[in-house]
Amino acid sequence: MASMSGKLWFHSEVQNVHLLFESFTLDSPLHLGLGYLLVVAICWAERAITYWLDGATYKGKKLWPQILLKTTLYGIVMTLRLLYMLICMYFNTGLFITIIFALTSGQLVFEFKKSSKVNLSGGAGYKDRRNDYGYATRPEEETQHLFVPQDEYELAHDMQQTRVA
Repeated sequence: MASMSGKLWFHSEVQNVHLLFESFTLDSPLHLGLGYLLVVAICWAERAITYWLDGATYKGKKLWPQILLKTTLYGIVMTLRLLYMLICMYFNTGLFITIIFALTSGQLVFEFKKSSKVNLSGGAGYKDRRNDYGYATRPEEETQHLFVPQDEYELAHDMQQTRVA
C-alpha cells in the first residue's frame, strides 16, 4: 500500500507543503504570506470575472468575438475555481480560512456594486420592463424607442389601441 504524504484531516502544519506547484514551498513566513496572497488573488479574480460574466450581454452584429471572449473567460473562471478547490484539498486550516475569507469578501464587494444599480423607488429593486401594452420588453427594445420620431410612435400607439379595443 502506497503511503500518502498529505494529511486527510484539517491541520495547521505548513512544513513540506507545496502550494499548487512543486517549486512553491511554504517553508518560511514570507512564503506563507505570499501563499495567502496568491489564494486571495485567485479567489478575488474568480469573483470579479464571474460578476462581469453575469452582467455581460451581446451587443452589435459581430457576435463571434463576444462569444469567444465570454467562453475564454468562462474557462479562466473554471480554472480558478478548480485551483482553489485543489488548495482546499491540502486540508490546511489557514489556507481554508483564507479561501473562505477571500471568497466572502470578494462577494461582499460585488454585492455592494450590484446594489448600487438597484432602483430604490419601489418594487423589488428591479425595473419593470413592460411596455404600454403590458408586454415584457428587453433592454435593447427600450433603446430602440429613442430613435423613433414621436409622431410615428404616437401613430403606432394609436393603431395598437384601436386593435386592442
